[in-house]
Amino acid sequence: DIQNAIDTYQKIIASTGSLKTDTAESRQIYDAASKAFSLVYKGLFRRPLLVLGKLHDASEDLPWTQGIYPYVTALLGALHEMYTPLHVRELRPKVFPKYDKIGVYEPPEKVIDFVKAIEEGRYIHRDLCATDEERMTAANVERYIKENIPLGGNLEISYEPINKTKYPMIAAVNRLYENIPKYNGRIIHMTYTPPNKDDVNETLFFVGKGITFDSGGYSLKTNGAMKFMRKDKCGATAIVGFMRALDILKPKGLKVNAKLAFVRNGIGDDAYLVDEIIPTAAGIRSRIGSTDAEGRNVMVDLLVYSKMEALEATNPHLFTIATLTGHVSLAFGHIPAAMDNGPARRLGYAKALSQGGALIGDPIEVSSLRREDYEVCFPVSEYEDLQQRNTHPETVKYRGHQYPAVWMLL
Repeated sequence: DIQNAIDTYQKIIASTGSLKTDTAESRQIYDAASKAFSLVYKGLFRRPLLVLGKLHDASEDLPWTQGIYPYVTALLGALHEMYTPLHVRELRPKVFPKYDKIGVYEPPEKVIDFVKAIEEGRYIHRDLCATDEERMTAANVERYIKENIPLGGNLEISYEPINKTKYPMIAAVNRLYENIPKYNGRIIHMTYTPPNKDDVNETLFFVGKGITFDSGGYSLKTNGAMKFMRKDKCGATAIVGFMRALDILKPKGLKVNAKLAFVRNGIGDDAYLVDEIIPTAAGIRSRIGSTDAEGRNVMVDLLVYSKMEALEATNPHLFTIATLTGHVSLAFGHIPAAMDNGPARRLGYAKALSQGGALIGDPIEVSSLRREDYEVCFPVSEYEDLQQRNTHPETVKYRGHQYPAVWMLL
């Protein structure tokens, strides 16, 4: 029995700490499992068994302590720790994988299959997002997807060069590299269609920021601010992983369309400039206030086309996902933010995302749009229809992650 197994074999006990504090949350389960499996790896244990004990001091009115959620959270934490980065797998293949098999003691029905699908999506996301900008150029993102995401199921994927007429804002950011094959950007389209195509009752449109490296352009990042800018593509790569998980899980009644812009933001003779006036795909003339605000630029054209397609779709909802902006980190640290426009707020989308993330160790803060966010985007002359960046001093601090969403909405 399990007690004999614990007594006979080596064991690692990881505590969540108190689950009665004001800040108690599901991340405590995630972190406990992650730390335990860090010791599993360091101890060279190749076939660990995950046993989730009773959460004795957890209140029964906390949904993340009930049902399948503790198992999902603990497994995701454990698997995160056992991930081997792509660079390491390529340079030191003998260290991969970190385990032979992971067992789970008495998991609820279907939890294993669900977590395996989610983790495969997260694995793909980590490979694409965290790998450095030379290894994971836009061309290599395309190559990776072709090599690692099988077709023939319910997922369709296509690749498109950046057309200046069709995508003027994206083309402006890509202008410096359009004649350099190694760094030239591309658009990636992904569509999940449920097994019964006639049974769609909801359609989601995702637009992702995939900046493979962000120097800031002529609004140059200084004082070490380029550090980690290989990860400025994480919004788009998260969507890639999500689409792969959908193809495995095959949810019914749901159709999902994703448009992803993978572009490098550089500085050079033909880079786009501050004070340029560039139209969006909708023909809205926008004066560039910062070339370091390229994320909203590469998403807005794709959002225009998603909106056009949404008019013909069943029960559509549009999402942009991006590492945008640094103000989120100033406000919330390493916790992401979700924000609704009016229709989404009435349906409670951001709140639902936050509540869902809280169940499995993935918290999300909820922000709001205000009239102040609109005011800073209005034109200051007849030359432009919109200001791409607000004119307030200390703009990084002044509602820095709210108003960019308004600029895209307008």
